[in-house]
Amino acid sequence: MNKVFLKRCLVFIFASFFVLASAMAADNPNRASRPATKADLIGVWEMVSVLPIYDKKDPVFFANQRFVFDSNSSMKYIVSEEPFTADWLAKFQKQPAEIDYSIDDKGLLAMTWQAKPHSETVLCAYVLKDVPAEMIAKLPVERRQGLPKKGDLTLS
Repeated sequence: MNKVFLKRCLVFIFASFFVLASAMAADNPNRASRPATKADLIGVWEMVSVLPIYDKKDPVFFANQRFVFDSNSSMKYIVSEEPFTADWLAKFQKQPAEIDYSIDDKGLLAMTWQAKPHSETVLCAYVLKDVPAEMIAKLPVERRQGLPKKGDLTLS
C-alpha cells in the first residue's frame, strides 16, 4: 500500500459492549457508535486493547496486532507477543494480502483466509463519541486504558 500511514486504532474489548449496543439503536441520534462500513475499514489499524484475555498463548489475545484493509476487499494481518520491529513491518508491507473480507450493513465483518481456508465473523462498529468521563470514572483504574475513542473501530 503506497498510502500515507493512517494512524488509527483498533479496539477489541469486551467492555465496549455498551458502545456496540448503542449501534443497534439506529433511531437514536445520540448513539455512541454505528455499524462499520467498508469505507471505515480501509487503511491501517493497530490493536489498542484486547480485553478480557482468555488465553495468553492464543495470538488473538496478543497486544501487538496490525490490520491492513484494502479497497479490493483483501486484507492482511500481523500479530506478535513482542512489539513490531521496523524489519518486521517492512517485510509485512511487502507481503501479499491473504485474507478476503466483506462487511454487511449491520457491521458483520467476515474474513476468509486463503492459505488455510477458514472464516471468522465479528461484529464491527465505528465509534462516534468518546466514552463519557462519568462512565470512565466508574471503571476500576486498570480497566480505563484502551477504551474506544471517537474514530476507532471495535471488534467483538
